[in-house]
Amino acid sequence: MSQMEVRHITHEYDTADGRVTALRDVSFTVAPSEFVCVVGQSGCGKTTLLNLLAGFLTPTRGEIIIGGKAVTGKGVDRGIVFQDFAQLFP
Repeated sequence: MSQMEVRHITHEYDTADGRVTALRDVSFTVAPSEFVCVVGQSGCGKTTLLNLLAGFLTPTRGEIIIGGKAVTGKGVDRGIVFQDFAQLFP
């Protein structure tokens, strides 16, 4: 059984110039105790993916399953640490 399943995720943003596709048909699984890194150039969708996994965003299409449950929004079973965490405090 996988700990996390990302199934055919697509996420689009509406902008003043029209729709922008940040992620298209992304799928992968993560097994328990497996370590995963998300690497890519600026603007490739890394932060969008992390925000989807955390439940901060809802995918345009596809689904995310973590621990056997669909991610439908924010939850206490997930957390995220931002790169500039020191800036969270005044």
